[in-house]
Amino acid sequence: MTESDETPRRAVWIDRRDVVGLVGVGLLGYGAGLILPAAGFLVSGAVFTAVAVFGVRG
Repeated sequence: MTESDETPRRAVWIDRRDVVGLVGVGLLGYGAGLILPAAGFLVSGAVFTAVAVFGVRG
């Protein structure tokens, strides 16, 4: 066995889709905040609430 076969692999706990989703939520909230500051918080809160209620497919 080589050294690479003996060392355990680290689990990848973050996915590219997670990063893209978080960036998208941030940009959506920022864009809405440029139009109306309160709208930025409303949009971000609605998206995070939807994720909490419907869950993340995985």
